[in-house]
Amino acid sequence: MDTTSTRRRGLLGRFADLSVQVKILCVVGLVGAAAIGNGVYAYVEIDGVAASMNEFVVVENTVGSATSVVHEDQLKARMIVAQIAATRGNEQKQWVARVAANDAEMNEARAVVDAHPRFRDDPRWRDFSDGLDAWTQARDTTIVPAALSGDPAAYEAATDDVSQPLIDAYLEHLDAFEAAFEEYLASAAADAQRDADRVGLVVLVVAFGAVLLTGAVAAGVARRIRRSVTEVQASVTAMAAGDFTRTPHVVEQDEVGRMAASLVEAQTSVRGTLAGVAESAGTVAAAAEELAAASGQVASGSEETSVQAGVVAAAAEQV
Repeated sequence: MDTTSTRRRGLLGRFADLSVQVKILCVVGLVGAAAIGNGVYAYVEIDGVAASMNEFVVVENTVGSATSVVHEDQLKARMIVAQIAATRGNEQKQWVARVAANDAEMNEARAVVDAHPRFRDDPRWRDFSDGLDAWTQARDTTIVPAALSGDPAAYEAATDDVSQPLIDAYLEHLDAFEAAFEEYLASAAADAQRDADRVGLVVLVVAFGAVLLTGAVAAGVARRIRRSVTEVQASVTAMAAGDFTRTPHVVEQDEVGRMAASLVEAQTSVRGTLAGVAESAGTVAAAAEELAAASGQVASGSEETSVQAGVVAAAAEQV
């Protein structure tokens, strides 16, 4: 099969018929497309991971901080009540005045948690809030009045029978909420890390696959070009040795294929010229043989004429 064979069909055949420059650009384009696609995927996924991490940080800085404030302020509220019971006069009034300020700060922090859609309906937080409200109401109606009465027995009874059971109840719910919140933070951090690891793995796999695919395509292109060039080289080498019958078998229609086709045409032309020269040489040789024969006949006639002339001369002498 020579280079003028019917052009192959299909994607591979059409690609093989492209010019060498286009083939190289296709390989470069494949590398670029893989790099761009991988970069876009990485950007989108990393942006999602960053958004998750940002949400994690926001929750920790808002709900986490607010929960810590609530925990500290409920401790302060209990301490203020103890100080009211332990002091008298102006100092006691100062401690009483701190109740409202501490409550305001604590309620502000509670409002932060209540405003977050993930935690405001958490049953542990709701039970804690209800328990804290119950203790606050008991503090204002029973415990603080007992502390202000100056009756240690009444204050102790109010503390043991009213305050402490309410404190134990809401602290249980607060501890449960804080534990659940810590678990949430740990889970969110683990999910973000897992997503980041997944993105890194996918990017690495895609990059490795792109390198393999590009290498395979580049190797295929190089192998086809090398095979075509080798065919042409073998034909040219045969021509240098005087063999014009060795034609290159190149099926691609790229530059090398067209060069091979031109070489086949040149070989055909040279063979035709050589055949014509050989035919002309045969004709010349036959003519030379005929000329040689005619020359021989002329030489024989000249010799006969010379003999006859000698006879005539001898006869003339006798006369």
